[in-house]
Amino acid sequence: MSSLAYVTLMNPSSRTRYQLAGESYGLLVDDHPCNTAIVFVHGFGGNSEKTWWQFQTLPDRLADTWWHFCDFYFYSYDSTGMQIWPNVSALNVFMKRVFPKPDWRNLGAITSGPEKKYTHLVAVAQSEGAVLVRGAVVERAMSYATRSPSTSVFQAELRMFAPAMFGAMICGWKGVLLKSPVLGSLVRSCLNSSPAYQQLVSDDPVLRHIRNETVDLAKRFPELIAFRARNIFSRKDSVASICPLPTDFECQYEAEKSHTSICKPSTMYLRPLTFVRDMIHAKAA
Repeated sequence: MSSLAYVTLMNPSSRTRYQLAGESYGLLVDDHPCNTAIVFVHGFGGNSEKTWWQFQTLPDRLADTWWHFCDFYFYSYDSTGMQIWPNVSALNVFMKRVFPKPDWRNLGAITSGPEKKYTHLVAVAQSEGAVLVRGAVVERAMSYATRSPSTSVFQAELRMFAPAMFGAMICGWKGVLLKSPVLGSLVRSCLNSSPAYQQLVSDDPVLRHIRNETVDLAKRFPELIAFRARNIFSRKDSVASICPLPTDFECQYEAEKSHTSICKPSTMYLRPLTFVRDMIHAKAA
């Protein structure tokens, strides 16, 4: 995988923030057209701001102009209080309103953004967010019935950090808390009240449906890369069950990061950035 140099640019690309419905927002490049929309989807208990805050500024300070032609959209959803499939459908709608042309009014923008027309879509997700992204692709494909999926959205590139496609488990410090006589009942009560958590830890039929449909679509339409994701896991992950789909690209691993830190780049940890960026150059792999 190619390296990525970190530099402090004298004139990094400037971006304007556009507040969208709920806590979703976009960061759009100001000074030149962009051909790529990147949609970031956080995981269980995550946040559109906190999960991805390093992606808000760090890419524009790299010696890599690819990032400077990408607009960023950070999607927010109720990851704990709602079941998975309603969130899948809501994300599907959001992505339709972003790509290929942002529909500012229906995105709930307080201030209408500039006219845009993207030719590439990238979906970047962590944990439960990966389940939503893959479910949204399946739901979009289902709308084609017997017809072959043909829109450009099925050429979207998927980058999944610690995807929870095979459910989740509670171990590590969370497992210790569950066994604690003082805090265990409180933690258990909070988790048990979450429909999404119950689906993730039980390998719910919704998870199996998304997996099975994705594998089937990947086999039927091998030329459509939206049905095949690139995944990266922490070898020390104590939350997500580590397993890619059989039709996905070769899985990558990170030795020193956790389930939550694997998607957080820094000046000393650039792999999340190369993982996202190099997708464009890996189609022939």
